[in-house]
Amino acid sequence: MRVGIMIPVLFLFVAAAAAYMTANLEMAPYDCIPFLIVNRWRKPPFFAVRVTWDALAVLIGFLLGSTVGVVTVLIALAIGPVVSWFGRFFARKIYKIDSIA
Repeated sequence: MRVGIMIPVLFLFVAAAAAYMTANLEMAPYDCIPFLIVNRWRKPPFFAVRVTWDALAVLIGFLLGSTVGVVTVLIALAIGPVVSWFGRFFARKIYKIDSIA
């Protein structure tokens, strides 16, 4: 039952995060730093920077004694690519711009 609830909630979370990041309504510093890195250097793809950023945050939390669960790892690995894809979709179809990063 938990997995049946987890999958749709993860999908909704990532879709909402992509909409929030694409809308240009300001972002939290944690969400903004991968965009700043991509816009500054223009070499790494957004999804790679975001996955690295999230994995680093999970690793630091784990090293400091936090519990890392399945959902934490799934979000750390999946949010970058999915936000990148959803972001392109929202940017083109809804916001009529070229890209989010």
